Amino acid sequence: MDVATLKAAIESALNDPRNFPWLLYLCILIFSAAGTYLGSYFIKKAENKAIKEDITTLTNLVEKVKAQFERLNAIHRVQFEAAFAQPNIENYTLFIETHAKFLDALEESRPFVPPSIIDTFSVFDDLMVDAKARVTSLSTIEDTKRYRLAASDALRKSADAIRTRLSKLLVLE
Repeated sequence: MDVATLKAAIESALNDPRNFPWLLYLCILIFSAAGTYLGSYFIKKAENKAIKEDITTLTNLVEKVKAQFERLNAIHRVQFEAAFAQPNIENYTLFIETHAKFLDALEESRPFVPPSIIDTFSVFDDLMVDAKARVTSLSTIEDTKRYRLAASDALRKSADAIRTRLSKLLVLE
């Protein structure tokens, strides 16, 4: 077989449509495109589901902290009012213990608590520490009234800061 005969045989084989499977190549191309599309679709779908689960987890965590603060704030306010409505050593001791529990809960939740709440509560806490140190020195009615007014104002500011922060968290956009 010479070169010319070989060349003619190769050209005739290539020109014969029965020797070139166009349909097979077309199917391979379609299935490859569909596989690529479906692969990226499912990857994006899994990513969206993971984000949704993360948001749900974070929302539950925020709601849990919010509920804890609301409960502690309500208990703290009632016990504060009860402790100072009838000044006696049992009410004072109960109030101081409750105050310490609230302070512990605030410290445990510090990463989730904005500085504005920490600052306003610190003012109230300073008044409480001051009161613990000089509980017997509030001898006159005027001293007691002045202290109660300052403590009440500090507690109100702390509760307002918490309420403001939590109301910002609940705003839906």
